[in-house]
Amino acid sequence: MWSRIGNSYGQGSGELAQQRLATYCADTDIDVIPMAFLYQITTGIDGQPVVNFANQQNNCITFPGTGLLNCPEIADDIVTCQLKYKKTIFLSVGGATYTEGGFSSRDVAKQAAEKIWATFGPKQDESTLRPFGSAVIDGFDIDFETTMNNAAPFANRLRELMDSDATKQYFLTAAPQCPYPDIADDEMLSGGTYFDAIFIQFYNNYCGVNSFVPGSAEQINFNFETWNNWARTVSANPDVKILLGVPANTGAAGTGYLPVSGLGPIIAYCKQFPSFAGVMMWDVSQATSTTNNIQAQGSSGETNMASDDARVQNNKDFQLNELFNVKNKVALITGGGSGIGLMYTQALAVNGAKVYICGRTGEKLDTVAKTYSQDIPGSIIPITADITSKQEIQKLYDELEKREGHLDILVNNAGIMSDKTITTEAQTPEEMKKNMFDDDKNSFQDWDDIYRTNVSQCYFMSTCFIPLLAKATQHTHGYSGTIINVSSISGQVKTSQHHPQYNASKAACIHLTRMLANEIAQNEIKIRVNTIAPGVFPSEMTAGSSGANQKSAIPKDKYENKVPAARPGNDRDMASTLLFCATNTYLNGQTITVDGGYTLAAGM
Repeated sequence: MWSRIGNSYGQGSGELAQQRLATYCADTDIDVIPMAFLYQITTGIDGQPVVNFANQQNNCITFPGTGLLNCPEIADDIVTCQLKYKKTIFLSVGGATYTEGGFSSRDVAKQAAEKIWATFGPKQDESTLRPFGSAVIDGFDIDFETTMNNAAPFANRLRELMDSDATKQYFLTAAPQCPYPDIADDEMLSGGTYFDAIFIQFYNNYCGVNSFVPGSAEQINFNFETWNNWARTVSANPDVKILLGVPANTGAAGTGYLPVSGLGPIIAYCKQFPSFAGVMMWDVSQATSTTNNIQAQGSSGETNMASDDARVQNNKDFQLNELFNVKNKVALITGGGSGIGLMYTQALAVNGAKVYICGRTGEKLDTVAKTYSQDIPGSIIPITADITSKQEIQKLYDELEKREGHLDILVNNAGIMSDKTITTEAQTPEEMKKNMFDDDKNSFQDWDDIYRTNVSQCYFMSTCFIPLLAKATQHTHGYSGTIINVSSISGQVKTSQHHPQYNASKAACIHLTRMLANEIAQNEIKIRVNTIAPGVFPSEMTAGSSGANQKSAIPKDKYENKVPAARPGNDRDMASTLLFCATNTYLNGQTITVDGGYTLAAGM
């Protein structure tokens, strides 16, 4: 789709009378046409949005009692463009005449997106006023030109609604000015919103096409390279495409118009960057006389993203930093201050995530945050909480909601083991009863304490944080919030290992994971739930203590002649497992066993 030329329809035809939309769709050199503009979102008469198409109304009439146009001719042309000419038709939102300044809250922004979707997306009911009748546009182009409040929640909700319709492929684009960063759209462009492409306006600014120096490998003002770097390092979509936005003639912009001959070297320069995908011209009525010449200048031949294969995979998707990317993810880890929990904390924070660790001992958490937060791209933030209390869990939820507004990764790692071992070996039934029932060390209270931490808290933490985890997909397109419960091979092996209460609790955790994954999926909520079952790893639980750095060393007798790998698990073993579970969005309801072969030897 982004392979050649896009033209804006309705932005202003100047001296040339604007023709019907279908007229421009017949041009074989044009792939994309954004229709401009939807310039009132929330302040229109009777709460209806307002579109203008630069006052080129094409036989539109206003719905009674509103400022919303009813445009049956454009509706017919949209269908013609899509079916006959295979064009992609967007609706541009904003523009120079947009003055609402955004939305008063995140919720208002989302409600506005839902209204726009009902008005221009798939028809939902008979009561909604729809300018294009049953015709459905192919996406939205965000073109805010003044500083906005809550722009990202608005755009992200549109993205979410588009993704919810499996019958059609939609696209979300933006049209920033070339100065980087773009002030008006920075909330979305700084990684907050997943865009398929952006149409950068390289005119009316110091960085426009008229600042390009032909023959120079290093461009001082013309900053396409800067935007290419943005695409690869900042954008929520690292494969986002960039179109070179230019005015179609001298009347289309204050400054920045270049004749086609002047665009040729610029297009050739831009083609060296993998994000370059074509040219966007404002406006279509002024551009039709020049598109053939632009094609001759070499803007064709780039990736066709609107093919039946949709977003074409490329080699970059297989790079490790893409496969296991947790940059800018927000995580919460219970018991994240020592042992296996600390391994998880480091794995995420070192790779760019913001990691909240919680536990009962604030001093220990503070030490961990101070010790392990040095010189890493992410961060570690301690929060004291008792996660065996529903009231404390709710307070923790409220704090995360206030600070972040969403949660990407929840790791229920906190767990305890009784220091009371139960002898299970016996020569007679009476001896077995004496060992496993009569012994005062084995009590209901002991079982209750272990289940409260190892099972109940996993349930209550998971269910409490469902609303925040469900918002992860709005924050990062294509990502689903994930719950990772930490069980143990003790919940899988057939022996009690002399602590039946602990083993039973870990088996319950494994089944709880599968049950929660099913219940959440049945409610069509985009959250994955999986379990990691570690084998013999150094922790306070297995080693009995930890050093000042909250790391532990495990005695040799814990793994010798028990683990085929002939060693205990280490930080890298657990970190790689956690990153796999956190990033593989096709993994759900599963238990990942990391044990060096322990269960092979012990039996399950």
